Order: sequence, then C-alpha cells, then structure tokens
Amino acid sequence: MLYAKRTTELKAADFQNPGSEYRAAPFWAWNNKLDAAELTWQIERLKELGFGGFHMHVRTGLATEYLSDEYMAVIRACVEKARAEGMLAWLYDEDRWPSGAAGGLVTADPRYRIQRLLLTRFPYGASNAASKRRNRTAPVRMIKGGGPRIPPINMDFNSAFLSASQPA
Repeated sequence: MLYAKRTTELKAADFQNPGSEYRAAPFWAWNNKLDAAELTWQIERLKELGFGGFHMHVRTGLATEYLSDEYMAVIRACVEKARAEGMLAWLYDEDRWPSGAAGGLVTADPRYRIQRLLLTRFPYGASNAASKRRNRTAPVRMIKGGGPRIPPINMDFNSAFLSASQPA
C-alpha cells in the first residue's frame, strides 16, 4: 500500500490543508552530476511550493553512475529529506528508456537481448488450415480517385500470439 489507510472521513478542513498523499508529486528528471546538498535544497523548494512529494527519475545526461554507491547515497539523502519534510518520495527504478534495460546494464549481455517480436493471428508455424482461414488478413484493394483502402479486419488480440526470439 502506498499510503496509510485513512480511518476517518474527509472533512472540509482536510481540503484547506491536504496531506502529502493528496498533493501533486512531480516527475523529477535528474540529468546532471547528482549533488545531495543541491537536491535536498530543491526538495525544500518543492515543499514551499506545496508539493506533497516527488518521483526521482534519471534521464539522458546523468553524470553520476547509475546504481553506484554514490547514486544510492543521493537517493538515501533525498528519501530522508522527504521523510523529515513530511513528503512522499518515489524512485522511478529505471535509467532512461526502454524500461527493463537498467540503462544498458541488462542488455550489455547479448543473452538478455530480444532480437525480434512477431505478432501473428495464429500460432507461428501452425498447419491448421481452419485456423489460418478464419484468421487470414484482408487484401488491399484500390478505390477510384483515392489510394489503397484496407477493409476492416476483425482481430481479437486476446487470441493473437506473441513470440520472442533470442540470439543463439
């Protein structure tokens, strides 16, 4: 659970000065050398502006090594500052994009890279003629005075198959 369970009803006064869980929390992009003193100063400014917390997220340009001891010490300092200010802190646990690559740490090893994804309307390589007939694609046809027109295709993505292949 993200927040403590509320045990009392919301009152009008709660809207005059809402708790951190009811305030905005910006997606805070980090794209430079991280400095705990600078970041805790910025947290104080966020508090002064009425924010209830923040999401720490690294972006292109980060000069502090991702997941290093130095990086984790800065995270710890920001979480401790948030706690002291009565704010909420989230760590967006990814270095840039795509998600799941950990800033290239995961995909540095070829065994963890997917080469391609294939979406088919029937199991790839299946020889079931009825399945193929039922799921075949509609042909493209030309319409006078216009470009190609593709008739609507009824595709149930719940019955589509996704296969991933990895390098040998």
